[in-house]
Amino acid sequence: MKNYFKKFSVMFIIAFAIMFGNFTNAFAVSHVLSVSYATTVRINDTTISFDKVIYVDPQNGDDITGLGNEKYPYSTIKRALEVCSAKGSAIFLKGTTKETTNPINLASKSVTIIGDYLKYGSKITSSISNGSINIYNVYLSNSSTATYGEIFASIASLNLYNCIFEENSYYTNVSVTSSNFYNCLIIKQGIKYNSTINYVNCAFKAKIATNDTCVSNVTYDDKFKLTSDSGRWQNEGTGKNPDGTVANMGLYGGQFAWGTWTGNKESILLNKSTMILTEDASEQLTATTTPAGVGVTWKSSNESNATVDSNGKVTAIKEGQATITATTSDGLTAICIVTVTKKAEQESISLNKSTTNLIIDDSETLIATTTPAGAQVTWKSSDSSVATVDSAGKVTAAKEGTCTIIATTADGLTAKCVVTVIPKGTDPNPQPIDTEYITNIAHAKGTNTNNPGGEVTIIFHGSSDTKLSLVKTADVKDVWIGDNFTYTLVITNTGTKTAKAVVVKDPAPNHIDFNVNGVTTTQGTVDSSSTSKNIIVNVGDILPGGTVTIKIPSTVIA
Repeated sequence: MKNYFKKFSVMFIIAFAIMFGNFTNAFAVSHVLSVSYATTVRINDTTISFDKVIYVDPQNGDDITGLGNEKYPYSTIKRALEVCSAKGSAIFLKGTTKETTNPINLASKSVTIIGDYLKYGSKITSSISNGSINIYNVYLSNSSTATYGEIFASIASLNLYNCIFEENSYYTNVSVTSSNFYNCLIIKQGIKYNSTINYVNCAFKAKIATNDTCVSNVTYDDKFKLTSDSGRWQNEGTGKNPDGTVANMGLYGGQFAWGTWTGNKESILLNKSTMILTEDASEQLTATTTPAGVGVTWKSSNESNATVDSNGKVTAIKEGQATITATTSDGLTAICIVTVTKKAEQESISLNKSTTNLIIDDSETLIATTTPAGAQVTWKSSDSSVATVDSAGKVTAAKEGTCTIIATTADGLTAKCVVTVIPKGTDPNPQPIDTEYITNIAHAKGTNTNNPGGEVTIIFHGSSDTKLSLVKTADVKDVWIGDNFTYTLVITNTGTKTAKAVVVKDPAPNHIDFNVNGVTTTQGTVDSSSTSKNIIVNVGDILPGGTVTIKIPSTVIA
């Protein structure tokens, strides 16, 4: 039995190991399939686009587990070439090459190799053959001194920019159809040239017959800064090329760094890759293209959140996100992710009353309305001996006098109510001394459907010689169930004094429903307590001879 369990345990472990191995292999395959290569390289102020950019780091990369991106680079150019397209791919080199084969076979591809010798020690020590190549900012030095161990052989097109060139073989360039060296330092060349080389703004350690744009017998320090010619040419700052052009790269101006990309395809760069705007705000995006002045079209991925005009001006519409894309005529793109935040509401606070009268020991609760709603409010009395206020806004009268109740938000906004406290037995809202309270019941004239009397109550304050008249008419004489019509009430002050605080109350006749939302008045407001059976209009003051017209839409019901 023990042996059986041992055997079973061993079999289980073996099975688990097989399963785990399959799992890790599947994971590795999935991991590789998910690789996304970079498509641009930015050095200094220039961004260049390719169909893909593969990273090589001979010291820290790995051809087996690497992914060819900046975080997980390959270790050889040979491995990078396997994933390069036939035309348009770039290899970014960090460190000195450690190739497993020599020469590096381009396999008829057109490739760009980019480096930064002073920063990363980018250096190629192998020969390169069979294809076309552009190389930027790399130290080229072959270790072979053999007759045919030259750096370049069987190359259709060769362009070197800002490179250090040290040829230790007998020949320089064998079977190179087209060869251009721009702003390069030539430390050593082969004794014989198998191909013609076009040198532009180059510096030679030895005296070599070149054109007028180049200089010979130069000396330099360990950072390849030229120390000869009294500093006429240097690889730092801004200088002047021998051909008279301004130098901001290469040996005659600026360190070995990216310079002007000549003769290659367009590039595009935006001044911002992300942007945060509040609703209704705007900001200008600027596209920089190579060559300059290339036509650019603009588009928003979500115009309900943010729009962009033909000049790159972005306008925030509502809270959310949108991607703004700038596209060149060759289809190159640059994007800016725009995040729109909600516009902050304008804060405010108000009270339902600005003044109030209270009898001693009476209470009243003030109501604070804030924007945004629900903001915290603190309450305070200017004189607690006259009236107090609690945390909910309840005001309690203490003694005769006047004080101010102040409501304050967390941000310091305030609203005030003046409280007057009067002795007990006093009317807190007295009528004017020279007026009396009059209720005027007027009888409407005209044909009023199903209610000829048409009683309308008018309540107002005024002296005895203040008089109001009212005429109520309907715009139809005969109606049927379901018909709609309109009552018109005309109120006129026929007295010699102002009628104050006029309120009109009109009850609906039998079989009539009022349309509350349709009621109009030439003065005042329709009271919120109005119903389909009773309309109340707070007219306000009517001067002598003044007239107010109220229209009440109505419907005949069964």
